[in-house]
Amino acid sequence: MVSAELLSLGEHRFVGPAQTETPHQVFGGHFIAQALLAALNTTAEDQSVHSLHSYFLKPGDSSADIEYQVEKVRDGRSSSTRQVIAQQNGGDVFRLMASFSRERGETTQLYDAMPNVPHYDELSDYVFESDWAWADGLECRYVNLPGEKRSEEADVCVWLRIKEDIAGQLQHPNVVLAYLSDATVGDGVFLRKGWSFDDPSLRYLSLDHSIWFHRLAPLGQWLLFEQSADWVGAGRGLARTRVFSESGDLLASCAQEALAYEKK
Repeated sequence: MVSAELLSLGEHRFVGPAQTETPHQVFGGHFIAQALLAALNTTAEDQSVHSLHSYFLKPGDSSADIEYQVEKVRDGRSSSTRQVIAQQNGGDVFRLMASFSRERGETTQLYDAMPNVPHYDELSDYVFESDWAWADGLECRYVNLPGEKRSEEADVCVWLRIKEDIAGQLQHPNVVLAYLSDATVGDGVFLRKGWSFDDPSLRYLSLDHSIWFHRLAPLGQWLLFEQSADWVGAGRGLARTRVFSESGDLLASCAQEALAYEKK
């Protein structure tokens, strides 16, 4: 069972479960979403997150609760900055910096259009590996899997939606998007390397993760994740993602660097 609830301990401190009782590393999106939710609980209601940058310092312990300490780095007239430190077993395991601002009312938005891909209703559900406990909270339908690469493909496209009970725990549409953003971001690296999900010798371990939020994500809808890799080498990969709504609005842009190598 996946749980992402966050409880206040006072003085800008929060605590949440590490997603599941099943022995496993904590899902990166779980850290990102809970830390962002903690930061949101210390900002003005009329401010929205527009960017976050985070670092995974140590593998998380799925058997221990996570404590989040929020530092108010800056509070301006229209914007705020927060740092969030996640701790387990007395040590830092994750850090996040997030920026918030009031909307300025500009209506013009310029961006490349959503790729022309099949609708999620035309695709089959993808079943994640049984020991990926965090995936219990997701619905996933791939347009193309990395292991099914065709020579003309440069991107992996996948429709994702979070299940209603988890969305309720995460409380905010952009926190839901942050949770989803780490689920399949490495697919572009797999495609570039010609890797397949079912190869047990492959390792993909997130090092850092950034999101730029462009629009408020709609709750309850399927989102399209267009994923690629800008660079792969030296045992690492730089992945990027564009996130679209069902109607084609660009909601967010993401980037992640990860260790990506074959275990000898």
